[in-house]
Amino acid sequence: MDTIKLVEKFSFSQSNRLNFDNSKVKSIPFQLLPRANYPVAQVECSLQWQSSFVEGLENRPLLSLIFVNESSGDIAPDWDRMLQAISVQAYRQVEVLFLLSEESFLVDKIKSSFNNYHLNGSIWVTSSIKEAGSLLWGKASGEAVFYLGENVFLHPHALLILAKEVMRSPCGLYYSNETVFDNNDKAKFYLRRAPLEEYNVLSYDQIGCFFGLSREMAQNCASKLSFKGLSSEFWSWKSSAWALEQKCSVGFIPMGLVARQEAAFYDKSKDNEIKSIVGNYAKSIACPIKTFEVIETEGTIHTKLSFDSISTTIQVIIPFHNKSDLTIRCLKSLAKQDCLSELSIYLVDNNSQSKERKAVEAYIEDLGLEEQVSFLEDEGYFNYARLNNRAVKESDTEFILLLNNDVELLEDNAISTLVAWSRLPNVDVVGGELFYEDRRVQHGGINFSSIRPENVTSLDQFSYLAREVSAVSFAMALIRRDAYFKVQQLDEFLCPNGFGDALFCHNLKMKGRHIFYTPFASGVHRESASRGRMPEELEFYELHKAKLPIAALYDDMQARAQPTRLPLAEIEEVPLYALLGKVQRVGWLYNWGNYIAKGIIRLWPRK
Repeated sequence: MDTIKLVEKFSFSQSNRLNFDNSKVKSIPFQLLPRANYPVAQVECSLQWQSSFVEGLENRPLLSLIFVNESSGDIAPDWDRMLQAISVQAYRQVEVLFLLSEESFLVDKIKSSFNNYHLNGSIWVTSSIKEAGSLLWGKASGEAVFYLGENVFLHPHALLILAKEVMRSPCGLYYSNETVFDNNDKAKFYLRRAPLEEYNVLSYDQIGCFFGLSREMAQNCASKLSFKGLSSEFWSWKSSAWALEQKCSVGFIPMGLVARQEAAFYDKSKDNEIKSIVGNYAKSIACPIKTFEVIETEGTIHTKLSFDSISTTIQVIIPFHNKSDLTIRCLKSLAKQDCLSELSIYLVDNNSQSKERKAVEAYIEDLGLEEQVSFLEDEGYFNYARLNNRAVKESDTEFILLLNNDVELLEDNAISTLVAWSRLPNVDVVGGELFYEDRRVQHGGINFSSIRPENVTSLDQFSYLAREVSAVSFAMALIRRDAYFKVQQLDEFLCPNGFGDALFCHNLKMKGRHIFYTPFASGVHRESASRGRMPEELEFYELHKAKLPIAALYDDMQARAQPTRLPLAEIEEVPLYALLGKVQRVGWLYNWGNYIAKGIIRLWPRK
């Protein structure tokens, strides 16, 4: 049986705090919030005040911090600086538990760091960290136990924030945002995470390098929540799956409580560990996985899954007005689908010219699809919602695929992929990735942003991840038929053309249903090529009236519905603001500037 062995226990009657100014962590670009980077002198000043504040707190909870060294040779993480990041904290009610392999050359160095920084805690060793690492959680005494990955550094204020969180609203699982920096301590980006979603576990790790468990969950690590056989870097992925299965309370702290050094590479030999986590979770939600692939994109490890196919029926609705060349391209891609026999295609003709209609009919005859394609006539004005609603009433299939005639499917299994994800419980709408003709991303899910529902188009918004989203574009979206009528169809009155998809998905989510996006079903969308672009201000107003979360500007404390990576340009202070701030601090310069400005205003010619 794998065990862990105590090397030494450390207990200091008085734990002196390391001055931040004199520490090695002062060069790390910590960011509690994006664009909130304070001078070093201010950080130390605030820590001194916090120390006085902490002394006045009653019933301070003990926090446990877990470190695990799985590296070998000369690639060891900067453990000394990681421990310094604990020593500068104002909150000192902490124990540190450190686990190393028995043959590790770091034991003496770690002992020295514990003594130098007056850290209470213990050092442990084991013959196999992957097999016995989870036992360390059972040794922790804290009311909450936090794990920090290799080269992950606590923000100087992190422990006080965590302690107050544990005192105010204890949870089963905790996690936060983070800052990522390079080997030269230069900030790369701020990673704003998102609220935990149950089906995202199948695709990627939502928590990352820093997370915490309640004492009860930590005690279960050696039994029910076993990390046995897992590298410590995947403990967070397993913990998020466990928390969702147990429906335990989750505490997401939307601040950058840690700064992480960018990982150099991913070891593909660990793919099976991810497959184990995702596979077991998939079984728990009755979602049998057929094929499994682990992918690395932009430093993010994620999965590409396929599920066992189940025979079904799908009504494909394609409204069109002239532009037969676009409709023919769309039909050509449909004819290649591996589930073609399950499709009933409805073409809704909205006042097309006779020659355009005949061109489409001739192509359908060439394909031999006359039995599968039906034409519906609509001689009214263009109302996208009405055209689709009309067609929906003509069939009783299990699924409805809304497809613009200017969309060309790229994969032969695109529709099958959409259907597979729709088999997840309570998933009512599944959308795919859409590209412009030059293959720039046009749609990777819809995020309800501060101003409007916006298409996710950037790698920094993780358009490459299969995940739950606020909404998807109905230019290509699969909808369960019973869900279509849960929200009284597409709204022909409020959003007849623009943002009807956002309103429809919002109404479903308000009923506790799920909207999913997968990048592994995709198409080229020649957006609005069939009817041109139209103003959408009226639809904006209707979304506001429907109480979609777009009207109030997001501030940095608010979690968005999607994970987001903020580039360096958004972290640094705008140069003009920095200059104005310096001018304002110099009294005489500020006064002269005002005097000159007023003089110019007086001389300015008035109408």
